[in-house]
Amino acid sequence: ILMFGCCSPSIPIGVICTGLLSLVWIYLLEVPSPAEIPNYPQAVIAFAVCSVAELLAEPLYVLAQRFFYVRVKVMVEGAALGARCILTGLLVALYPEWGLFSFCVSYLLYAFIFVSLYYAFFTTVMNDSSSAIPISSWSDILPQPVKGEPLLKISTWTSPKLVHLAISFFKQSFFKQLLTEGERYVMTFFRALTFQEQGIFDTVANLGSLVARFVFMPIEESYNVFFTTTLQRGLPADRQSPSDVKTAASTLSVLLKFVFLVGLVIVVFGWSYSYLLLMIYGGDKLTASPGPALLRSYCFYVLVLAVNGMTECFYFATMSKEEIDRYNRKMLLFSLLLLVVSWLLTTTFLGSIGFIIANSLQMCARIGYSVSYIQKYFATSSESPIRSALPSSVTLLLLLVSLLVTILSESMLCCDLHLQHLALHVFIGGLCLLAVLVSIFTLEKDIVTFIRQNILARSSRSE
Repeated sequence: ILMFGCCSPSIPIGVICTGLLSLVWIYLLEVPSPAEIPNYPQAVIAFAVCSVAELLAEPLYVLAQRFFYVRVKVMVEGAALGARCILTGLLVALYPEWGLFSFCVSYLLYAFIFVSLYYAFFTTVMNDSSSAIPISSWSDILPQPVKGEPLLKISTWTSPKLVHLAISFFKQSFFKQLLTEGERYVMTFFRALTFQEQGIFDTVANLGSLVARFVFMPIEESYNVFFTTTLQRGLPADRQSPSDVKTAASTLSVLLKFVFLVGLVIVVFGWSYSYLLLMIYGGDKLTASPGPALLRSYCFYVLVLAVNGMTECFYFATMSKEEIDRYNRKMLLFSLLLLVVSWLLTTTFLGSIGFIIANSLQMCARIGYSVSYIQKYFATSSESPIRSALPSSVTLLLLLVSLLVTILSESMLCCDLHLQHLALHVFIGGLCLLAVLVSIFTLEKDIVTFIRQNILARSSRSE
């Protein structure tokens, strides 16, 4: 009940924010020409409505996460996103004249499926007497006042401690949003790029972030829950169970090594195959622009994004409220630096690549802060998850050789549109990737064991 009392205000707050920001986007910011992009104001309103609709499922999402129904989130978002992508593709292919309206319709479908599936799932939960979730009717998810307490007191509706913690996390999320999407605000408010340049940047960013969305993000969310339940928030390692500390340290070490290796593979092979990928995906419109250089830069950004995601996953799961507040102040500094550096790099000589460089720099700064916290956290124990997360020298050497070989292959074989040359270039990259994977599965035994025990075993149990 106290948790729902803390979650429920997100709905009216969301309605107010989306209403105000919709007015800003329609009347204060630059609006594209109706001849080029029709129905822009209607699209802004449609996206605002979808955002508010998704907030209706927010209490149920929090409840599912609290009771470790992680698979529900994956299934709901997977179904909604799949339907949205299919409908978008069909509308764009069949009715290209609809333009932005096609994306609005598909997003409305996404919001409808997202909310409906959450409410359908919890309807079945309410009818299941053996369920561990303590709700039996829809009124249970509404804020419930404590009997005998004045209605205007915060403690009547929720725990003041939870309110303070929620405010700290709200500030953290706000600054993290600036850090994650800061370049979008610079593009929008300072008009650093034209709409065409923004389109190319978004296309490359969406391609480059596929691995981050579908691989790194689910891992980060799942193991944030794991670290939260394994370790007690705000307590140093020497005051916690030694077995829990050892489990958390070994898990963090393997996760860091895994995402680091995946990120290195993306950097090594993304450097030499970015041009080919964009040529296949978008033709001359992407390859004649800064697209290949953008995608190469984004590959490095994916690497630092993956490492930062795992280090902050542990940090956010274990830090106290005071540490959250201290980090929020540093996040404010990071946010301001990101916006300034993004604007300077973009408007001077680097163009859209400046956004990626600025994001990579601030991400490295956040990694440094989180790594410093992790080392201090485990300083009183015998565990050292950062040091043990480094891959073997043989694997790193193979990655370096693969980078040099594929660069040479690209310079000799790629991009002359001869099918045999392109096939040979892909074949050489495939051999290098195979050598790297064999090295990983041969030398990085902890990763192989972790995959077997935590992924393969889990999937076999579910079957």
